[in-house]
Amino acid sequence: MPRPLPLAAALTAALVAVTASPASAAPSHWKLTYDVAASRTLGNVSNGLTSLAVLGPRDAWLAGSWDNVATNFSAIQHFDGHRWRNTPLPGVLTSKRNSLSAVGEVSASSSGNIWAFATTQTNADGVMQHALRWNGRAWTVQHTWKRESDRFTGVTFGPKDVWAFGDRGFGSRHFDGSSWRQVATPGVVQQVSGVSSRNIWAAAGASLLHYDGRAWRAVKPGPGALDIRAVSARTAGDVWAVGGVRSGANVTPVAFHWDGRAWHRYAGPRGKVAKAPLVAAVADGRGGAWLSRRSTGGGTDLFHLVRGKWVAQALPKHRLGRPYVRTLAAVPHSTALWAVGVIEYGGAPAGDTVVYSGTR
Repeated sequence: MPRPLPLAAALTAALVAVTASPASAAPSHWKLTYDVAASRTLGNVSNGLTSLAVLGPRDAWLAGSWDNVATNFSAIQHFDGHRWRNTPLPGVLTSKRNSLSAVGEVSASSSGNIWAFATTQTNADGVMQHALRWNGRAWTVQHTWKRESDRFTGVTFGPKDVWAFGDRGFGSRHFDGSSWRQVATPGVVQQVSGVSSRNIWAAAGASLLHYDGRAWRAVKPGPGALDIRAVSARTAGDVWAVGGVRSGANVTPVAFHWDGRAWHRYAGPRGKVAKAPLVAAVADGRGGAWLSRRSTGGGTDLFHLVRGKWVAQALPKHRLGRPYVRTLAAVPHSTALWAVGVIEYGGAPAGDTVVYSGTR
């Protein structure tokens, strides 16, 4: 595994400003590979499955929820290289007593270590958070916390190394193979990505958080009122953090890249929809990254940032409209890249999850 990033270097790194070139257009090399509504795997219902864990070209997990207007229901699907299938969920997630059931995150370090993090609510029990583990045949509840959290996520690096994160007092908790313990963090974790169990990065709004195997510390990659939405760590010297910089009611998109020595700042592409934060990123392995943001005109603006130049990407047209890409992931052991988005349509509106594949 890559060696841990020295904390002192991370916390005192100089910021290198980079003037990004305006976005230019590129021919689409993306193709639609999965449409949840069209597949009928969940029936003809509104759905939003935006958490993705990819272990390889023939092993991936997709999680989120679907609804019948009145109630949300959890869903976790698995891809075996040929098709996506629903996986059996524990009764606490499928109970008819639930007024809410949704999976916030699915994370995997190997085919034998897959976890999911879900929220349920009933009139009798209130709001509960659940850590789930895949046993090879079905999902089982590994632990339940009876407390509220508007945001619930997690990550695993091994059977004895699992993290769960929430807000509203839930905080950060670590599982060492026998028990869960509370761990102090200087911020609320919104999304997390790690190179190893001793080199973990988390998006926390006003800053990044970094864990070195001993403690979490805040890292500010650049000046201004930051709103960090997502982080993607490929190696100790290839970490991307994206979001925006707030100025009053305005948010200017921005991306930061850690190269192992310093943070480099890339101002977002100019244009009519410039005032929207970036929400997802994944390194391309060549010093650049793929990034997305929600378009003010609906759907997503998708970019490939190459040597400081923002290259706009076009996804294939869909009968329901433009997708809002929430997740970008590189497929291990290949040059493939996946983008997961939700298309909002109708008056309600309803949602339809779509998966696109491309190349890095």
